[in-house]
Amino acid sequence: MIITWDLSELDVTRPELLNLVKHAPSPYNLQYQIANQLKTIGVLSERDLLHLHVIPIPKSSLRILVLLGIYLQEDLTAYGGLSYEMRELGRIEYPTLKILCDYTNGQLSQLHIPLITTSQISVVLVHYLLQHGCVRVRTRGGAYYVPEFAQPNVEEILQLLESCGMHIRRIPIENGSKILMEIAQDAINSFRQAMTELIRKIRETKQEKVRQRALSDLKQLREFYHYYLQLFQELGGEIKEERIEAEVTIEAFATL
Repeated sequence: MIITWDLSELDVTRPELLNLVKHAPSPYNLQYQIANQLKTIGVLSERDLLHLHVIPIPKSSLRILVLLGIYLQEDLTAYGGLSYEMRELGRIEYPTLKILCDYTNGQLSQLHIPLITTSQISVVLVHYLLQHGCVRVRTRGGAYYVPEFAQPNVEEILQLLESCGMHIRRIPIENGSKILMEIAQDAINSFRQAMTELIRKIRETKQEKVRQRALSDLKQLREFYHYYLQLFQELGGEIKEERIEAEVTIEAFATL
């Protein structure tokens, strides 16, 4: 099948999506968004500022965000003195976004802090698809062919994204269709190029860890390559079957 998707209604505040991205952005990157929301709900005025102070929690990946409101007594200008008052607005555990204390009469509960963006989810999905042997059917991406062997794993992430508001279109392809043959042929060429690049990396690198990781990736790509080669031939395509360089390289380095 071929899948396409629409991210316009994806709820990026859903915590389960953070497990896909794995790493929350730096809280300092969210300062502007938090300040704008505090102005929208009336905690800060348009001329007031927000300062974030981040306290790491020992032996934990969690941090505490201390929200400090800077209330200007006069408009900020390039010259002259500055009169202001700084008050603590509250503390939030990050990235769980649990409110630890609130000095704004409960207004911090109105904050909706997006830890991820739709573009990040799109990148994660594409990476996942390519890792599982899926291939682009459009040069610029946005539509991918999902082979039968990959569909059970791919469906897991698709259903998770759908539960968070993402719209996914699944387009079935008839066996023996011309489109399927073209997809298989493009995949063969794509995996050949990818394997050639990995072989170059394996031969040039002096770091054993890099070589072993590339060798593992090469084995996976070889499996995908043979799958699409067999599919192409079953559909009546003609490609001279030969021993690909990837197999020679894997055998050579396996003895080291």
